[in-house]
Amino acid sequence: MMNMNNYYTLIYLTGELKKNLNQAIFSEALSIQKNRLDLYFYQQEKPIKLSVSVEPGKTGMFQDHYNVPKIKNAARFFEKLKGSRVTNLQLAEGDRLLTLELNNDQQILFQLFGNSANIFLVGDGLIRSTFKHQKRYNDQQAPIARKPNVKNYKELKGNARQRLISINPLLPRNLLPDLILYFNLESKTNEELSSFADDLDRALMEKAVPGVLADGRICLLPDGFFSVPGKKIFDSFNEAIRSSFYYRSHLQKFEGQISGLLRRLEKQHDKLQKRLKNLSGADKSLERSERYEKYGHLIMANLYKSIESDAEEIQVEDLYDEGNVVPIPIKKAFSLSENAGMYYDKGREAKKAYDTAGVLLGDAEKELEQVISLLAGLRGINTLRDLEKWKKMHLKELQTIGVGQPEGEQVRHPYRIIEADGYKLWAGKSAKSNDELLRDSHKEDIWLHARGYAGSHVIIRMEKKVDYPEKHVLEKAASYAAKYSKGAGSSLVPVIYTKRKHVRKPKGAAPGQVKVIKEQVILASA
Repeated sequence: MMNMNNYYTLIYLTGELKKNLNQAIFSEALSIQKNRLDLYFYQQEKPIKLSVSVEPGKTGMFQDHYNVPKIKNAARFFEKLKGSRVTNLQLAEGDRLLTLELNNDQQILFQLFGNSANIFLVGDGLIRSTFKHQKRYNDQQAPIARKPNVKNYKELKGNARQRLISINPLLPRNLLPDLILYFNLESKTNEELSSFADDLDRALMEKAVPGVLADGRICLLPDGFFSVPGKKIFDSFNEAIRSSFYYRSHLQKFEGQISGLLRRLEKQHDKLQKRLKNLSGADKSLERSERYEKYGHLIMANLYKSIESDAEEIQVEDLYDEGNVVPIPIKKAFSLSENAGMYYDKGREAKKAYDTAGVLLGDAEKELEQVISLLAGLRGINTLRDLEKWKKMHLKELQTIGVGQPEGEQVRHPYRIIEADGYKLWAGKSAKSNDELLRDSHKEDIWLHARGYAGSHVIIRMEKKVDYPEKHVLEKAASYAAKYSKGAGSSLVPVIYTKRKHVRKPKGAAPGQVKVIKEQVILASA
């Protein structure tokens, strides 16, 4: 909560703006971002820019440094006021409502508080136009000032903050926690708190200074009343508010970006740990491979045996452990030689899974080290400028692990864009996105999809090369196909791949459905 629009701040801001806007001519009101409106005036050919934010929790109003308006993509408001002259600016008594009066009996009303913060064009006491929610307010009565609900100190209950607000609801709430600690107000009686509130009000009304604390909060209290290290004093209240607004906006943007990156890296860290845990059990695949191969050998050694047509098991002497008998499950629809072939196939698949897991285990360990390193570096960053430098420096690493996709490409394409070892990968976001990805790809590109699971189509962009990419690129792309499928979380997921020219969309098929020929299979970890 930025809280730069408390009542006392607005008192001094109104005085400064009233002087600067006196007899100024309204030119235009433009918005190029949500909840932000810039109003442009001219006073004796001198341009004036008034910036207003009505974003809940981030309201603010100040005269900004003038720059040429960006007309392209800007929304226009209050166009009928062009050429109107400012006659007055006043703050409602006891409330955060500012009225900019114009010479045509119309007013621009700034409501700078709460979730309903807004800017209204008012005529004859009715709302004629608004910055936000036009249909909701059209031709309704304009907002009027509310009287503060002040309580007698003898009736007060609650902690020091609650009691101070009850005594004077207009006090700057962003500073109350600091003041309570500074003056040890929790231990004060209601009468003592009432006296303190009176002293605070006098300091704000009679001795205010345009100050901003080190964390960007507005502080109008003089050092003689409340001394805080790092407070900066400005030449005007408007400049203090402007500095506070941009500092807090900058800080909010930084915190939003770094927390988002941290959250995604930590999620990737947890996924990789889970993947490593699953892959560490790959020895079981080797055990299965050896067991299946043994079954195949034992069945082949006993082909002469006759078995019942409905038998589901064969008992054979263990050639590898003399004296023991091994029960081997068989498929009754198969001959003994076919059952042996089935076990040889299973053994090869299990051995392949073991070999693949070994490669993927090494890749996952390397990627986990990379994520841990990125997390350590990210946690040491304290400014937006350093964060931007860090993101640029580590862009390829972030893209490789699927965390730092270029924002511009995300906007232009309906699918994910990933860089992997010099190749560009596309991964669908939905069934409709899968169709668009298929349509945009080239016939020589490589198409991948998790076998037996719903999920994203993945494309390896081959830039019209006719060969397949290196095995490690296929494995990386397959890992994304597994990751963005319902099989995510499994230790190994079979992924089919083929040339894009062998994938087609049947007429009338549902979004995301395709027909594939000449497919191959690769095992990937999700």
